[in-house]
Amino acid sequence: MGRARPALLSLALELLLLAGAAAAGQQARVRIVGVGFGSAVGGGFVQRPDRVFRAGEPVAVRVAVRVESPAGCGLSVRAQLLHPLGPPLSEASSSLDVPGGPSLWNLTFRFNLGSQLPSGYYRVRLTASACGAEDGYEAAFLYLSGFSTVNRIHLEYSVEVRGAGRVGRLLIALPNDPTLEVLGGPVVAPRPRAVVRDDLGNSYALFEGVEVRGAFRVTVELWALQRLAFVPADAPLTAPPPAEVRRFLEPSPYIESDNPQIASLAGLLVANSTTYREVVSRIADFVSSTLTYDESLAELPGYYSLGALWALNARVGACLQFARLFVALARAAGVPARVVEGFSLQAPEVARARYTHAYAEVYVPGYGWVFVEPQQRGSTFGLEPPMPGYLALVRGSGERVSVAGAALSASISQLEYAGSLSLSLSYSASAAPLELPQQRLPMVVQLPERAYYGDRLRVAPQIPVKGAVCEVSAGGPGTPLLSSAPCERGVELELDEVGRWTVEVFAWRPGYAPAYGSWVVEVLPRPLDASVEVSGAVMLRRATVTARTSPSVAGALVRFTIDLCGLREVEYAVTDEGGAASVSVGPLLLPCPMTVRVDVEKRGYTRAQASASTLVLPPPELALAAAAALALALLARRRKKPP
Repeated sequence: MGRARPALLSLALELLLLAGAAAAGQQARVRIVGVGFGSAVGGGFVQRPDRVFRAGEPVAVRVAVRVESPAGCGLSVRAQLLHPLGPPLSEASSSLDVPGGPSLWNLTFRFNLGSQLPSGYYRVRLTASACGAEDGYEAAFLYLSGFSTVNRIHLEYSVEVRGAGRVGRLLIALPNDPTLEVLGGPVVAPRPRAVVRDDLGNSYALFEGVEVRGAFRVTVELWALQRLAFVPADAPLTAPPPAEVRRFLEPSPYIESDNPQIASLAGLLVANSTTYREVVSRIADFVSSTLTYDESLAELPGYYSLGALWALNARVGACLQFARLFVALARAAGVPARVVEGFSLQAPEVARARYTHAYAEVYVPGYGWVFVEPQQRGSTFGLEPPMPGYLALVRGSGERVSVAGAALSASISQLEYAGSLSLSLSYSASAAPLELPQQRLPMVVQLPERAYYGDRLRVAPQIPVKGAVCEVSAGGPGTPLLSSAPCERGVELELDEVGRWTVEVFAWRPGYAPAYGSWVVEVLPRPLDASVEVSGAVMLRRATVTARTSPSVAGALVRFTIDLCGLREVEYAVTDEGGAASVSVGPLLLPCPMTVRVDVEKRGYTRAQASASTLVLPPPELALAAAAALALALLARRRKKPP
């Protein structure tokens, strides 16, 4: 025994090394096998199969990821929320360590969509990576708000001059927004003396020589359609802007783009950038993530004097400071930019609001001026307007302009007066969405109630509307499957598990409410028969026992139980491509009955049994010798018999 132990240890070590080498040769796999939408309640998740959410409801996404790896590693899952028009709005990620071998992980991500986002199908782009392997999937959900991608806008705003005195000059900006398709207006009451333009293209209603005793009020009313779009504006930084916009590379009041602190920061932010989009996105990311929004700043007497440098150092601002800091950094980085002032319709209806909204726009060669919302991530650059209900009145707010022969600062209102007068602004607006999905997408899915293991099940939703996308989730007792494709293409599933399969289909198309359905298919084991035969059951030789399956199935495990002369022997074999498996028995020493029983098992098939019996015979040469001996004995007896 002492000599055998080192040999056993050596053999065990060799087996461990071989197993380690085999594991090292395996490739890791990661698969996104399930996506659900619903609500995160406490520490739980409540699924919403129809995937319809309304304004104000947070959206939770549950992701199931299966990892198979020879050794432990890190799993990283990223979820990116995409706007109906394409650009990413926000993203979330999660990382954890996973052990070696197969494992299944569920991760939940939560997104808060503002009420100002348009109704439509938002997509969540998922990416899972682990151990050098990666998988991706996109799933959609419907979000309903008070806006759509086309909205009917009714805007009314008033400028009121109160007190006692004489208005020398009153300028009131009129809407100047390229995203508006004007249906009526702007109607100005009372009628102005003239409508004039500044050298930036802004329009103003001009009033002069008005005597005020109490109040003088001017109302502007507009009816329009606003169509949302996404402009993939970009150009290499080597493309120079035209001469007429280079003034927006220079510093201006409260936009200190030449300040060393701002210039140095801009250089760091856009280092190694090669395109306008890269520069704009990086600066917008910085401003939106660095400044804290504080609307109460608008109440301060010196609010309009709080510029870009102040915001950078204070790390706080209202919309005007966000816009000014963005514009200053963009100019310092070599991108023409300017402040836009107008209104923001924060809800389907706003009544008597008095705060204007400031955002920005940049000039991209080949595209022109493109709006930017510095309070949003840079990935949204190109949304026109940045949010539904953004209404631009003055583009280049705060810049020195020439209006009707006078040098002024571009703004929503300008008042020159004698006496004791004050000016205030208020507005009301409403939006009516024109493209909310009303009709549910018609869908018919025909699936059998029962099927057999190994069948290929085709899920082909019948939808009479072109362009619909079908997300199919199907799974049995094992790993579920996911697929997303045009509905007319359909999905073919291989039924590789016995048991209850659940098939879910979520179909969506812009302009329609989604369709959802769930079906159960019982997958039965495929019938399997077996037969067995014994050949060569002869004494002093080896017999061959052969089992066959019907239909022919390769890889089935066959258990042979052989009873011979009161003794039992059990052997195992696996069927070949022809569905046959054989074992050898013997040598057979005694002539006696031989009984064979086979049990056949194969995953996905019914269990099969068969039996056969035979008699072990003497070999032919022994039988001949015995016959000859018997014949000789009989002959000898006859010769000895007396006459």
